[in-house]
Amino acid sequence: MRQLLLLSLLCIFSVHTSFSQADALVHAEQMPYFAGCEEQEEGSLEKRHCSDRLLVNFIAEHLEYPAEARNSGIEGTVLVSFIIDEHGEVQDPGLLRDIGGGCGAAALDVIHLLPPWQPAVDNGSKVKVKLNLPIQFSLKDDYDELSGGYSISWGRLQSKEVNRKTLMDNLDARITVRDPYGNEVPVSELIFSYEKKKKYMERKSGGNITGDMAKVVRKAKRGGQFTITASVQKEGKFLFVNKAFDVID
Repeated sequence: MRQLLLLSLLCIFSVHTSFSQADALVHAEQMPYFAGCEEQEEGSLEKRHCSDRLLVNFIAEHLEYPAEARNSGIEGTVLVSFIIDEHGEVQDPGLLRDIGGGCGAAALDVIHLLPPWQPAVDNGSKVKVKLNLPIQFSLKDDYDELSGGYSISWGRLQSKEVNRKTLMDNLDARITVRDPYGNEVPVSELIFSYEKKKKYMERKSGGNITGDMAKVVRKAKRGGQFTITASVQKEGKFLFVNKAFDVID
């Protein structure tokens, strides 16, 4: 049962910059990338999307909803800050906004677990930057601010654990996205990605499963995670809807 929400990662680099420390930038020509996207083209939108998704997945995996907050019905947004230094190390995590019930401490616990990043670059040099990350806690099941309540399905796959053969057998099945009311909506972009031990691979299309995307499935091995991500438009904005599968064989 998923009981947390992450706000759109665009907020990380565009809001709440008035708290910057004297020796850290709040913006650089190339902002830092979360670990695992080294194979993507430097400075590309694909690499930024990769970084955002892996950060979301990491926090979703490690963040726990405090029992005190859950039992008291506490929901809301915690805002944390931290420094990514010239070596990519996470430093000086701090709490800018708390909602009580242990949520602030839970958010900081996750920041302390963050692995080293690819550092920011400005004027050709690696630099120290400050990031601010909003993390929303919600007791509503299966709803994500990134997806706006939309859901994605692929054939008959239901379990979060699959083997490669099952994925391969499903390549001819349709991938559909539905809005919160159950209506099917068109997909603007479809992405298959696979991650294992900080290695990351992805392929995308305009909505159909291509031969290159099938190659991502063939790479899936036990212990990795295969993810389907679809972008849809809502009121002129893009929403990202994803479904992740743990590969078990």
